[in-house]
Amino acid sequence: MNLLVLSGNLTRDFTMKGSVAKSCLALQGRRIVMYVDLVAFNKGAENCVKYNHKGDLVVVEGSLDISRYNDKNYISCVVNKITTLSAKQPNGETPIETTDNFGELDEPSDIEIDTVDDVADDDLPF
Repeated sequence: MNLLVLSGNLTRDFTMKGSVAKSCLALQGRRIVMYVDLVAFNKGAENCVKYNHKGDLVVVEGSLDISRYNDKNYISCVVNKITTLSAKQPNGETPIETTDNFGELDEPSDIEIDTVDDVADDDLPF
């Protein structure tokens, strides 16, 4: 499973080229700042360009992509979901919270989920 969850600030606006949008995320560590390139595709790319801007604090869920070019390795995150925690508002309004879900399936409402109360002590393996 290739799952990556990152939280940080966008260092630039998403730029669209064809059906691909790219940006960069700054991750604050204890002593250093790391930068990770972000890549979104299709409708998700359009939403990233429209709703996410430089300086926004976001949480990104995606997958790690490593490519090799000119004998150098490049690491990027292919965005599956991006949540804006704080966005700069041009008119001074309070920050908005948006979530873009790129192609993930909604949970069917007819699935019955067991809760802790529904499980008998005899069913527990320990």
